Amino acid sequence: MFRTILCALAVASFAGAVRADEAGTLTLDIAGETHSFTLWTDQSDWSGSETYASVNIYARPETDATREAYGILTLGFEVAGGSANAPEASLTRIDGDERVKLYSTDDAGGLSITPDTASVSGEELTISGSFAGEMGISENYGRDIDLNDPLAVSGTFDVVLGPVE
Repeated sequence: MFRTILCALAVASFAGAVRADEAGTLTLDIAGETHSFTLWTDQSDWSGSETYASVNIYARPETDATREAYGILTLGFEVAGGSANAPEASLTRIDGDERVKLYSTDDAGGLSITPDTASVSGEELTISGSFAGEMGISENYGRDIDLNDPLAVSGTFDVVLGPVE
């Protein structure tokens, strides 16, 4: 019994140590203002190998000023051969009590994601890069994006991601 408890504690401490390595920051530039976001490690992850990766980055506003204007920022994309494919982004814009969900893809908004570095160490992916595009409102989670009044965005990311759990 004692050995079982020790083994369980050892596994739990190892799992916590692996999760502790996940971290990162994102910047978001809108209308000449830069906003900082911190990686939301419980929601962010990756899957794949050293030659192909599917990446999901979720980030929370870092400062009170950014939290007053924006909610969660997400980036999703695939990386193969040093290039990003199928990019998607979402951002919650806050205006008083109203929350508006904005979306962008390569087809709707011209979203581009450019990885600068990417490396796999054990189960972790370390990746950095930049993104830019226009975001618009969607009533159906980004399937149809209204770009009649687009929000131009650009930014950077530098994160360490754990695997899909």
